[in-house]
Amino acid sequence: MKITDPTITAALLKIAQKHFDVETLEARHMDDLDFHDTSVWCMKAALEEAFTAGMTAGIAIGHQAAKHPTQEAPATLADTKAATRPNSKPAKLPEVSNRPYVQSHGKAPRGQGSWAFCPAWAEDRGDYHDFTRFFSGTYAEARKQAQQAFYGEKLIVALP
Repeated sequence: MKITDPTITAALLKIAQKHFDVETLEARHMDDLDFHDTSVWCMKAALEEAFTAGMTAGIAIGHQAAKHPTQEAPATLADTKAATRPNSKPAKLPEVSNRPYVQSHGKAPRGQGSWAFCPAWAEDRGDYHDFTRFFSGTYAEARKQAQQAFYGEKLIVALP
């Protein structure tokens, strides 16, 4: 599958430039320009960054389709930004509810770990699996990351 979306192409180039120190992803038909030695940890970091970007875009597109099932999902990554921030009002960081976590554990979330968050509307419908994102670190750090990841939502929940 050849990727033609200019937003995706630009994101891939940015990742390649950051991790592999290349000028372009276009073939130049010269071995010293087209072939590069790289470490496996650089490859891993680049793949992780690309995977995360793809997951984020996929979640945003899936979120938009689930939230508005009668509307067609955005076709491109660029369309996703417009779709997840409707109207001209600036979106704000979502509120965070600990309700499901407290109900399950009997105490507020705190400390170090891997934390799961999803939009409240998905948790209420019971189909939160497709919209859950995980963040590592302290609860406070994970909460901030989740708020950034779910930018534009009104409410997100910390899952048990």
